Amino acid sequence: MGSVTSTIFQPRPYNSADLNKCPGEIKIIENITVCNFKPIYHLESSKLTLTINILYCHGNGMNVINSSRLLMESILECADFMNSGVNMNFNIYVWEYPTYTISKQTRADLEKKALFRDVDILWQDLTKDSIPGETINMCIGASIGSVFACSISNRPNMDILLLQCPIAKLPSSAGYIWTEKYITGEVYNNLEELEFKHPNVFSFAVMSESDDVLQYEQCKYILPYLDHSHVIGQTSVYKHSDFFKLKGFKALGVYIAECILQHSTYKTILEENESMKEECPDDKQEDTDCKENKVHTESP
Repeated sequence: MGSVTSTIFQPRPYNSADLNKCPGEIKIIENITVCNFKPIYHLESSKLTLTINILYCHGNGMNVINSSRLLMESILECADFMNSGVNMNFNIYVWEYPTYTISKQTRADLEKKALFRDVDILWQDLTKDSIPGETINMCIGASIGSVFACSISNRPNMDILLLQCPIAKLPSSAGYIWTEKYITGEVYNNLEELEFKHPNVFSFAVMSESDDVLQYEQCKYILPYLDHSHVIGQTSVYKHSDFFKLKGFKALGVYIAECILQHSTYKTILEENESMKEECPDDKQEDTDCKENKVHTESP
């Protein structure tokens, strides 16, 4: 099975040249490598804009580059965003776990919970300019990345927590591939974290009964702690790795849209947008009130 350093926190390696493949720009935030990209949807009929901040915590077998490229494609191709009726500006951080790959730090950093410090730093940086009523803040945790996402679920400015094949706790969630010998000696318990998540957070998870790495019979205990979930039945034979292929990320784009379109901030902006269209049905009209309304709502 390999040495103890071949742990669940061992994403696919890449070299520094691969950072050029980031679909946006590479940022270094307090020594943390982040791919920051900003897909947008602007509709001719929409006067108001919703800002959506997303922090994506990738899973084992992925890294900052392949996660970013697949996530970018899934959001750009999601028809639900195109038909939302509201302008959407996305601001997305995908971060690399600095204990591994290009940063060459020691494994002891993980045992000191450096990654929990890092996810907190990135969340604060990503959401620092959030405006209530105009912004939705979302954190996505995939597989082992759900540990980091759940660790900040008590933040008062988090709106949506979306978990992709999450663990309930380690080591007991691990299947035959992962045993306590290969985990690091740490125990991670998402159930305890979710018990104290902020009451304003809408939590959602997608899981598979056919998951061959994180056994559903162990991971299902997370479900009572969540607001909503989608469990893929065994007849689909949807394995753990399927979540991290193109089809899995395209499905993730749909789940992201579902969470956003159900959120009260989106619904309020949509209602205001529809009201403005009723007040100013013709963009070319010379009505003074409508002109002032447009200038006010389109200004930063």
